[in-house]
Amino acid sequence: MVNSNVTIAHLGIVAGMIDSLGIPEYIDKEIPKRRHHAVTHGEVTKALLMNGLGYNKRRLFLMLEYFEDIATERLIGPGIQPDQLNQYLFGNAWMP
Repeated sequence: MVNSNVTIAHLGIVAGMIDSLGIPEYIDKEIPKRRHHAVTHGEVTKALLMNGLGYNKRRLFLMLEYFEDIATERLIGPGIQPDQLNQYLFGNAWMP
């Protein structure tokens, strides 16, 4: 089900700058994805940066709540759903 009540706010500018700098692509090139998560290391980093610049100081275990009403497919990447951005993804993202 598509949520029509989603937020972009200033995060559109943040996501645009992250993309224009090529941060996700650089990280994905340097750290290839080896885990079962659908989200790449670059997309995880983008989500963490967006959370950090979201002025809310949420802990990792609250990331799922933070991204509930944010347009994740538009801001982070196609196919990225809020329920994929959970504490397990962020906690295990850079583990070998």
